Amino acid sequence: MVKKVQFKELTQIEDKGSQRFGKEEQEYLKQLAIDERVVHYCRVMYEIYREKATKIIQAIPIPEKRKEKMIKLVEEGV
Repeated sequence: MVKKVQFKELTQIEDKGSQRFGKEEQEYLKQLAIDERVVHYCRVMYEIYREKATKIIQAIPIPEKRKEKMIKLVEEGV
């Protein structure tokens, strides 16, 4: 229950500068993202969209050299 209360408090912090969102809050959010597997989810979604982008680029009727440059940008995007 403590985590729900802490999360609710964090989501209701108004834009009052960085004084109210310090190291403790950052660490809490970081641990929450790890515990809830947010990082894993984001990596999976990134791979899905990277693959989709690559397939779309491959289907574009342009010279292969340009496709290679575009694919390289997609792969290096993150």
